[in-house]
Amino acid sequence: MECFLEVFDKNRIEALTADREFIGKEWLSWLRTNQIRYVFRVRENRQYISNARGKMVKIQELFRPLAIGSHVSLSQRRIGTKGEIFNVVGIRNKKSELAVLIHSDEIKNPAEIKAG
Repeated sequence: MECFLEVFDKNRIEALTADREFIGKEWLSWLRTNQIRYVFRVRENRQYISNARGKMVKIQELFRPLAIGSHVSLSQRRIGTKGEIFNVVGIRNKKSELAVLIHSDEIKNPAEIKAG
């Protein structure tokens, strides 16, 4: 990424996208520090997220009522055992599969970016 940024301006990046395997605390911290926009999918079956009351619950449980073909955006939610703060989107596709994305503040419609 640093080599890319030596050649291209970071403002040319609409959003860096990655799947569950590429998420790490240091990597996310670096992206935030360098103001790189991102949309990453998280593991919905092993993670916890804060609900509206601030209680940590399983991601699958929080998004269970989500209707097929719909999505919901949640701002400033704690995720994982360390409780780091992220913007989160839950998406239930037409096959009823759940995808959960975290994204930087600047991303207005992360579901469209990840789907594209």
